[in-house]
Amino acid sequence: MEGRGAGLLACTLYAVWLYRAHRQGGEDQPGQYKNPFELMPALTFGLLYAAILLGANAARFTLGDAGVYLSSIVSGLVDVDAITLSMARLAGGQGGVDIEVASRSVVLAVVANTLVKGCIVLLTASREVARLVIPGMLLALGTTLVVVFMP
Repeated sequence: MEGRGAGLLACTLYAVWLYRAHRQGGEDQPGQYKNPFELMPALTFGLLYAAILLGANAARFTLGDAGVYLSSIVSGLVDVDAITLSMARLAGGQGGVDIEVASRSVVLAVVANTLVKGCIVLLTASREVARLVIPGMLLALGTTLVVVFMP
């Protein structure tokens, strides 16, 4: 098996174990959803995307690849979509970022974002929920980092 599927396999196995070990007969409660076509979220995303694209490019010019990685981690603390689009643009023909650096930077952004969400779980969820979520999150992050940054 290629290494790229290792994180997916680890998460899938943990999810299956979690489902079987903690299956309950209750039904899910319907959630409340927001309209995805509202103007403010679109404008906010556009501004965030522009800022991240500018920051990633500036970091690349001043710090090289390390700057791209650093800007990816910082932007991943807030949002993954904008850095993903920024790296896709910068890795394209004239952007000047190597495809390997761009892909690793997206992985770093996802890791940073997942860690933020893990902290939110630790701070807001019950201990029982945290005990169920955190091990799977750490397993996924560890597997992903090892596979992506393995020589």
